[in-house]
Formats: sequence, structure tokens, C-alpha cells
Amino acid sequence: MVKYKTRGDLSIERIGFPTTYFATRDTFIDAWGPIEISPLSQWGFFNAVITASHSTNPHKFGEVIFKPVIVHDKAWITTNVTLFNCEIGEGAIVSVGSVVMGRNVPAWTMVEGNPAKIIARYDNKLNKWVQQEPEELERRE
Repeated sequence: MVKYKTRGDLSIERIGFPTTYFATRDTFIDAWGPIEISPLSQWGFFNAVITASHSTNPHKFGEVIFKPVIVHDKAWITTNVTLFNCEIGEGAIVSVGSVVMGRNVPAWTMVEGNPAKIIARYDNKLNKWVQQEPEELERRE
């Protein structure tokens, strides 16, 4: 049984994919806010893409806020990944179970964890991923 839930406008013009693509991957997409997903990106299973949340300001309790999610060409969103208010650069890999929230993932980097941190960079001269000590991601507004 395929579980596929969406909210908001998921037209192919907005997200770059026919919605049936995500239906076969048991993915939740909240498209109430800004969303751009390259049709040249790759997706695993059981992912969540969230573009709306609630303000944490006690004077604006219950106010809904919208934050963008952008996924560029050749990015790979593996499995059990949560994306909110983030940009995933070209060729980046988001490892299994990672949470990318309020961060930018640079092109050709590999991230993992909660919160996600850079664990490798692709080296074109060596033609391979080079592991590194975990590095914090750049924060988004």
C-alpha cells in the first residue's frame, strides 16, 4: 500500500516531477510554502519536505510561517530525510536519517546527522568523495 500525502500545490510546474514519482517513494511533501525540486535530483524513500511551520514568537502564537525548500540538479535525498527551510546544492548527498533545517548544503558535499553536518566533499581531481571531520552547515534566515 502506497502512503503518499501532500498539502498545497504540487503541480509539475512547481516541483519539477509528476506527483506519481513521489507516490512510489512513500514521501510527504508540504507545498504550502515556496518549493523548487529539480527533476534531475534523485530521491529515496520515506522522506518529508516541509515548507510551513508555526511562529515561535509568543506574541504571534499560532501564526503560520512559510520557508522555502530548494533541491538542485544531481542532488540525492536518500531515505528518511527531513528537509525544512533549506537549500540542497548541486550534486550534494543527504545521508539516511538526516535532518536539514534552516541550513544550506553546498554543492558536491555529503551531509549526515541531526542536525546535518558536512562529512565529505567530492574531489574532481581524485574523482572520489573525500571524508573529513564533521563541519557545521551555513545557517539560513
